[in-house]
Amino acid sequence: MKMLQAAQEVPRKENVRQSWFAGLGLGSAQFLTACIMAFDFWYGGKLISQGYITAKALIETFLILVSTGLVIAQAASMTSDMAKSAEKDFSISIEAGKSTALVGQSGSGKSTVISLIERFYDPVKGVVKIDGRDIKSYNLRSLRKHIALV
Repeated sequence: MKMLQAAQEVPRKENVRQSWFAGLGLGSAQFLTACIMAFDFWYGGKLISQGYITAKALIETFLILVSTGLVIAQAASMTSDMAKSAEKDFSISIEAGKSTALVGQSGSGKSTVISLIERFYDPVKGVVKIDGRDIKSYNLRSLRKHIALV
């Protein structure tokens, strides 16, 4: 048990450091989002009072800003996950009919592996194969229908 704890100490310290950076980044992003929303309504209210735009146009602008920000954030997160997995040169072989568990610390790539298997995105380098066949050659709906996750 002591050997396992000693082996996990360095990754644990790195995870704590990364958590601080992630918290700082998330807090900054939320602060900037709140500032943009406040500016949108302040300036929009000013334009409404001067008769340049309608309240409907203000709400539409607000919804566009919010939804566009979410799409950009998801794309940035996806790109980051793909970049991490590309560096790892990960390889796994699962026998047919066998249950397999992916276990690891937070941020170790478990969700990324599942996303690759289910083809939520394709690997930056390398290939994902099922029965020796590149999963890109499978029908996406059929592929996902045959994958069970718990």
